[in-house]
Amino acid sequence: MKKLILTLGVSLSFIFFTGCGSDSATTDVTNSTMSGTVATGAGAAATLTFVGNNGRVVEGHSLSSGRYTVSTGGLTQPIMLRAVLDRDGTTLYSFSTSRTGTTNVTPLTSYMVNQAAETLNLLGGAAQLLRRFQNSTVPANVNTEIAAVSQQLSVALAARMTENNVSDFNHFTSTFNADHTGYDALLDGLDIELNEDDVIIRVDENTSLDTINYDINVSNIDFTGRVYNVQDDSDIVGAQITLTDSTERNISTMTDVNGTFTAQVQTMRVYDVTVEADGYVSQYIPNVSAFMLTTTSIGSIPMLPNSELNTTTRLSGSVFDGRTTDTGVADSTLVFRAGYNERLSTPTATVTTDADGAYSVELPVSVYTVQITNNAYYTRYVTLEVYGTEPTENLPIYVNTSESDLLNDAFAVITLDWSADPRDLDSHLTGPDTNGSRFHLAYYKRTIGEYTGDTQTTCSDGIIATLDRDDVDGYGPETTTLCSVEPDGIYKYYIHHYAGNGTMSEGNAVVNVRTANGTSRTYTAPTADSVGYHDIWHVFNIDSYGNVYPVNQMIGNDTDTSTLFAASARVTDSSFDPDIGLFDNLPTK
Repeated sequence: MKKLILTLGVSLSFIFFTGCGSDSATTDVTNSTMSGTVATGAGAAATLTFVGNNGRVVEGHSLSSGRYTVSTGGLTQPIMLRAVLDRDGTTLYSFSTSRTGTTNVTPLTSYMVNQAAETLNLLGGAAQLLRRFQNSTVPANVNTEIAAVSQQLSVALAARMTENNVSDFNHFTSTFNADHTGYDALLDGLDIELNEDDVIIRVDENTSLDTINYDINVSNIDFTGRVYNVQDDSDIVGAQITLTDSTERNISTMTDVNGTFTAQVQTMRVYDVTVEADGYVSQYIPNVSAFMLTTTSIGSIPMLPNSELNTTTRLSGSVFDGRTTDTGVADSTLVFRAGYNERLSTPTATVTTDADGAYSVELPVSVYTVQITNNAYYTRYVTLEVYGTEPTENLPIYVNTSESDLLNDAFAVITLDWSADPRDLDSHLTGPDTNGSRFHLAYYKRTIGEYTGDTQTTCSDGIIATLDRDDVDGYGPETTTLCSVEPDGIYKYYIHHYAGNGTMSEGNAVVNVRTANGTSRTYTAPTADSVGYHDIWHVFNIDSYGNVYPVNQMIGNDTDTSTLFAASARVTDSSFDPDIGLFDNLPTK
């Protein structure tokens, strides 16, 4: 038996098309070059995207040392730079007033670009500013605001910079190496947390700087999860869980009789998780975020018995487009790395799909992270549990959302993935309609809006939102596209457990949302308060600027198959979310 689940942190790099703005008279078509260092303390290999204020784009890549040199001919200044780190998909930003010279990319430059964007009233932060560069609508005073924020940060870090003999260092343009000396020692010494494109910098006990766009206090919240045997899905009791934060502080706990665990962790931190159990191969899961309001979850962690080692099996199937599902994606490269959420180790195997999207590979039994790349799609990572000696055939893997759909047409694309059970989870999106009421997009109403032109594609004129695929037999994905938004509108996304055994957390339900301005967020179903049939998971809200606000709350329900949330059962819940009433009396499939 082989089981397909989405690995944590699914969101990775984005591909940006050349902007549509006209060329400036000052465009330099010579071989101008820019260089610098990408570092978070340690150097970082990263995919780099440079966008000039004429909307033109060039791409490059930094080495494992963090150093890069990229030709920037054709870009007009100022220039924004985006770096997506290979190791975990974290996104950092930077800025340059010149096509040449040095531009560094660090958590500090990312923080400054985000703060400048907020000062310019770009409510989507650095991602929204990058979008303005792509569209050639760069604010005239962006240089001034970047300089002002840079000065403010240098004041806040004055004592730390003096300690490291870098008082005169320019965060953007001074050269440094990621060798843990000088400026890099400053980065090492700061308490920095990174999660997707959020940055938190704790300068000292009294000074904390962050880019988070929702109110969150430093407090203790529940960190939940489950540990199970991949052979038979049985719970593993007494597994040792160790969570380590950026300060090397460890928090330990053990799984209970249900194979679940709960630990108290501090918000606004990122944890590396180690799972150990007698008789099983240990698992290491890095970069699990606690940037949540109430609870955070790692989901269900598969453990491979030691007895399964040193055997091999054959795996075959096809890569499909996540929207059309019956269309095989040719020339997709699948890279198999042993480990849960492992993205950097030496690959165990690499295969390419044929003209029909099919693949076949011989693998040692293990838990694998599979990287799927194709020029027309976002890079995607999934976890495969590969065990047993019998070959497995017809195992589907889906790639979601070509970049043209997202960047050219849609405001946001949301994907839901899970494993075999529960059999049927449903995506629900609510938001303001053009008539002043609120729409409810779901399996029974898969299009909001009316086509106004001859072409009927996902985001044709007149379409507000679409549910592109309703999966009813496990795994997903279900893809929801939000095409257009109302000014100052709030859109809410939920998952409903429609049918099947188990809970959303046991099924590793994971949601990823990507917005056109570049924001990406990933949420895993919380283990706490997850009952099963008829649960509703309120995942997040999103505003008309592309800001995503986590809710991550599981709303338990009764087991009445005909009525969701009878009035007496939802008085408390409807008081904080009137949209819950939209789940009353859902039609059957």
